[in-house]
Amino acid sequence: MSAGESRSEPELIALDNGVIVERDTLGVIMEINQKWPGQFRVQYLDPDMIVGVTEAPYQIVEQSQRGEHRDHIVLQVWSLDSSVIKKLEAMDTNYVDIEAVIEETNRKAARRERREYEDRMQDAHEKAAAVIKSNKDSYRLEDEGVDITIRTSGDHDVRRN
Repeated sequence: MSAGESRSEPELIALDNGVIVERDTLGVIMEINQKWPGQFRVQYLDPDMIVGVTEAPYQIVEQSQRGEHRDHIVLQVWSLDSSVIKKLEAMDTNYVDIEAVIEETNRKAARRERREYEDRMQDAHEKAAAVIKSNKDSYRLEDEGVDITIRTSGDHDVRRN
Protein backbone atom coordinates (compact mmCIF):
# COMPACT_ATOMS: atom_id res chain seq x y z
CA MET A 1 0.00 0.00 0.00
CA SER A 2 1.39 3.39 -0.96
CA ALA A 3 1.68 6.36 1.38
CA GLY A 4 -1.30 8.14 -0.29
CA GLU A 5 -3.66 5.19 0.12
CA SER A 6 -5.39 4.36 3.33
CA ARG A 7 -7.23 1.22 4.19
CA SER A 8 -10.77 2.09 5.13
CA GLU A 9 -11.87 -0.18 7.90
CA PRO A 10 -15.52 -0.07 8.88
CA GLU A 11 -16.18 2.01 11.94
CA LEU A 12 -17.40 -0.19 14.79
CA ILE A 13 -19.74 0.89 17.56
CA ALA A 14 -20.25 -0.93 20.85
CA LEU A 15 -23.88 -0.97 21.98
CA ASP A 16 -25.07 -0.99 25.60
CA ASN A 17 -25.80 -4.73 25.50
CA GLY A 18 -22.19 -5.55 24.51
CA VAL A 19 -22.92 -6.09 20.81
CA ILE A 20 -20.50 -4.50 18.35
CA VAL A 21 -21.90 -3.32 14.99
CA GLU A 22 -20.64 -1.33 12.02
CA ARG A 23 -21.79 2.28 11.89
CA ASP A 24 -23.36 1.74 8.42
CA THR A 25 -25.31 -1.27 9.68
CA LEU A 26 -26.58 0.69 12.65
CA GLY A 27 -27.57 3.52 10.28
CA VAL A 28 -29.72 1.14 8.21
CA ILE A 29 -31.39 -0.20 11.35
CA MET A 30 -32.10 3.35 12.54
CA GLU A 31 -33.54 4.32 9.14
CA ILE A 32 -35.84 1.28 9.19
CA ASN A 33 -37.02 2.25 12.68
CA GLN A 34 -37.65 5.84 11.54
CA LYS A 35 -39.52 5.00 8.34
CA TRP A 36 -41.57 2.17 9.82
CA PRO A 37 -41.81 2.78 13.58
CA GLY A 38 -43.03 -0.34 15.36
CA GLN A 39 -43.68 -2.20 12.10
CA PHE A 40 -40.35 -3.88 11.33
CA ARG A 41 -37.60 -5.23 13.52
CA VAL A 42 -34.11 -6.23 12.40
CA GLN A 43 -32.81 -9.48 13.82
CA TYR A 44 -29.25 -10.75 13.77
CA LEU A 45 -28.96 -14.51 13.62
CA ASP A 46 -25.89 -15.85 15.39
CA PRO A 47 -23.88 -17.86 12.83
CA ASP A 48 -23.25 -20.55 15.43
CA MET A 49 -26.99 -20.96 15.95
CA ILE A 50 -28.10 -20.92 12.30
CA VAL A 51 -29.41 -24.31 11.19
CA GLY A 52 -28.97 -24.05 7.42
CA VAL A 53 -25.78 -23.13 5.64
CA THR A 54 -27.58 -20.82 3.23
CA GLU A 55 -29.49 -18.80 5.82
CA ALA A 56 -28.64 -15.12 5.84
CA PRO A 57 -27.41 -13.61 9.10
CA TYR A 58 -29.96 -10.76 9.12
CA GLN A 59 -33.69 -10.92 8.85
CA ILE A 60 -36.33 -8.24 8.86
CA VAL A 61 -39.51 -9.29 10.62
CA GLU A 62 -42.87 -7.57 10.58
CA GLN A 63 -44.19 -7.21 14.07
CA SER A 64 -47.75 -8.34 14.58
CA GLN A 65 -50.17 -5.41 14.82
CA ARG A 66 -53.22 -7.49 15.74
CA GLY A 67 -52.16 -8.76 19.11
CA GLU A 68 -50.82 -12.01 17.70
CA HIS A 69 -47.69 -13.30 19.37
CA ARG A 70 -46.01 -14.19 16.13
CA ASP A 71 -43.83 -12.03 13.88
CA HIS A 72 -43.54 -12.69 10.16
CA ILE A 73 -40.22 -12.83 8.32
CA VAL A 74 -40.32 -10.25 5.53
CA LEU A 75 -36.77 -10.36 4.23
CA GLN A 76 -33.51 -12.23 4.86
CA VAL A 77 -30.29 -10.52 3.79
CA TRP A 78 -26.56 -11.08 3.99
CA SER A 79 -25.73 -7.44 4.68
CA LEU A 80 -27.62 -4.38 5.86
CA ASP A 81 -27.16 -1.62 3.30
CA SER A 82 -29.30 0.84 1.33
CA SER A 83 -30.65 -1.96 -0.89
CA VAL A 84 -32.56 -3.30 2.14
CA ILE A 85 -34.37 0.04 2.51
CA LYS A 86 -35.23 0.04 -1.22
CA LYS A 87 -36.61 -3.51 -1.00
CA LEU A 88 -38.74 -2.64 2.03
CA GLU A 89 -40.06 0.48 0.28
CA ALA A 90 -40.98 -1.58 -2.78
CA MET A 91 -42.79 -4.16 -0.63
CA ASP A 92 -44.60 -1.64 1.55
CA THR A 93 -47.88 -0.65 -0.10
CA ASN A 94 -48.34 2.06 2.54
CA TYR A 95 -45.06 3.63 1.46
CA VAL A 96 -45.61 3.20 -2.30
CA ASP A 97 -48.85 4.60 -3.74
CA ILE A 98 -49.72 1.78 -6.16
CA GLU A 99 -52.61 3.72 -7.68
CA ALA A 100 -50.33 6.67 -8.48
CA VAL A 101 -47.77 4.32 -10.06
CA ILE A 102 -50.47 2.72 -12.24
CA GLU A 103 -51.90 6.11 -13.25
CA GLU A 104 -48.45 7.43 -14.21
CA THR A 105 -47.73 4.26 -16.22
CA ASN A 106 -51.06 4.65 -18.04
CA ARG A 107 -50.35 8.35 -18.75
CA LYS A 108 -46.95 7.46 -20.22
CA ALA A 109 -48.50 4.73 -22.40
CA ALA A 110 -51.19 7.13 -23.65
CA ARG A 111 -48.56 9.80 -24.47
CA ARG A 112 -46.45 7.23 -26.32
CA GLU A 113 -49.46 5.99 -28.34
CA ARG A 114 -50.50 9.58 -29.17
CA ARG A 115 -46.93 10.41 -30.28
CA GLU A 116 -46.78 7.28 -32.48
CA TYR A 117 -50.17 8.13 -34.03
CA GLU A 118 -49.05 11.72 -34.71
CA ASP A 119 -45.84 10.40 -36.31
CA ARG A 120 -47.82 8.05 -38.58
CA MET A 121 -50.20 10.86 -39.57
CA GLN A 122 -47.30 13.24 -40.28
CA ASP A 123 -45.66 10.57 -42.44
CA ALA A 124 -48.94 10.02 -44.34
CA HIS A 125 -49.34 13.76 -44.92
CA GLU A 126 -45.78 14.03 -46.24
CA LYS A 127 -46.36 11.13 -48.65
CA ALA A 128 -49.65 12.61 -49.87
CA ALA A 129 -48.05 16.02 -50.37
CA ALA A 130 -45.18 14.47 -52.34
CA VAL A 131 -47.63 12.68 -54.66
CA ILE A 132 -49.73 15.81 -55.19
CA LYS A 133 -46.68 17.97 -55.95
CA SER A 134 -45.16 15.40 -58.30
CA ASN A 135 -45.52 16.05 -62.03
CA LYS A 136 -45.01 12.37 -62.81
CA ASP A 137 -47.91 10.15 -63.90
CA SER A 138 -46.86 7.38 -61.48
CA TYR A 139 -45.34 7.57 -58.09
CA ARG A 140 -43.81 4.73 -56.09
CA LEU A 141 -43.44 4.61 -52.29
CA GLU A 142 -43.18 2.15 -49.43
CA ASP A 143 -45.71 2.07 -46.60
CA GLU A 144 -45.05 -0.22 -43.63
CA GLY A 145 -42.98 -2.57 -45.75
CA VAL A 146 -45.44 -2.64 -48.69
CA ASP A 147 -44.49 -1.13 -52.07
CA ILE A 148 -47.24 1.12 -53.41
CA THR A 149 -47.50 2.52 -56.91
CA ILE A 150 -49.79 5.48 -57.43
CA ARG A 151 -50.76 6.18 -61.04
CA THR A 152 -52.47 9.40 -61.80
CA SER A 153 -54.23 9.02 -65.11
CA GLY A 154 -56.98 11.49 -64.55
CA ASP A 155 -59.07 9.41 -62.14
CA HIS A 156 -56.32 8.89 -59.50
CA ASP A 157 -56.05 5.11 -59.70
CA VAL A 158 -54.22 3.75 -56.61
CA ARG A 159 -52.79 0.19 -56.69
CA ARG A 160 -50.85 -1.77 -54.09
CA ASN A 161 -48.09 -4.01 -55.44
